Amino acid sequence: MRVRSYAAITMVPEQPAVISARYLSEEERITIAARHRCGVSLRSIAAGRGRAPSTVSRELRRNRNAAGQYRPHYAQNKARTRRQRPRQGKIAGLPELKAYVQAMLGRW
Repeated sequence: MRVRSYAAITMVPEQPAVISARYLSEEERITIAARHRCGVSLRSIAAGRGRAPSTVSRELRRNRNAAGQYRPHYAQNKARTRRQRPRQGKIAGLPELKAYVQAMLGRW
């Protein structure tokens, strides 16, 4: 039987998650809404934000409220809810796979 020793685990204080630039920020959503309300074209809005026109178009289409209006804070909440959707891991969801992995790890 082998005995292994491991280094002590150090707890690192949790820092607020930094959202990737890949996603629209609330500030960008506010700008998109304001410019869209003023009648600015989607291409101009996209160019002003450094985004693809399809991103702006998709944002306006996907995040409308029940009345069909784009509201940036409502859109931000919808995006946050979609992003935080809990998802069960593959091993936790398949008892047979979990048993197999534990058996194989037990061989070490």
